[in-house]
Amino acid sequence: YVRVSIPERRLHRLPDELSYEEGALAEPLATSLHVLRVSAFRVGMRTVVLGVGPIGLGLIMLLKNAGARSIFAVMGKNRKRGEMAKEFGADHVFAFEESPRLKQKVHQLTGGEGVDIVFDCSGASPAFESATDFLVPRGQLVIVGLIPGRASIPSLKWVINEWKLQGSYCYDSDEFPMVLDFMQKNVSQVRKMITSRIRLKDIVNKGLDVLSTPGNKEIKILVEPEE
Repeated sequence: YVRVSIPERRLHRLPDELSYEEGALAEPLATSLHVLRVSAFRVGMRTVVLGVGPIGLGLIMLLKNAGARSIFAVMGKNRKRGEMAKEFGADHVFAFEESPRLKQKVHQLTGGEGVDIVFDCSGASPAFESATDFLVPRGQLVIVGLIPGRASIPSLKWVINEWKLQGSYCYDSDEFPMVLDFMQKNVSQVRKMITSRIRLKDIVNKGLDVLSTPGNKEIKILVEPEE
């Protein structure tokens, strides 16, 4: 048994169309939705998503659904996530190792203009520090990934270009019903994020250790508590 305070805000009924496994994706997708809602995104904007883990992939799905003009995704060493980003709606997928040519590629594909918003879902300092390479003047950078330590900001460039910086943390209670509705309508696509199922006893060697290995092919690993 679990006692939940303020259940009218913190408990949400899982639609019959969603399995418990699919329901487990509501939390990361709610985080993705919150990112979109706190940003300055409008229909027809060009965007870059840095990092295509579960949060970044969810964001790509939502951006496509919300009418983004173009979505550029930048992945790490996990090729599976790059493939999924393309399937979920990214128009172009690049590897971060292609830097510093990424700026040139994005500007070529946007007619020399750049993008309106960069969403940093990577949690990596190098990605954050290169994010403004893609931005138009008065564009916005939204930070989602938690960057360890410090990251530097060249203040002169920020002032001259009048860029905006926005943080995004977790989600609001009203965003869970929105996400559940979205998942219900897009269940076949959402379930593709589940790449493995493991037992609780294997959470370290088949879960945490795997996810921390560069180049792994996992997106979302579900843990089954039953032994």
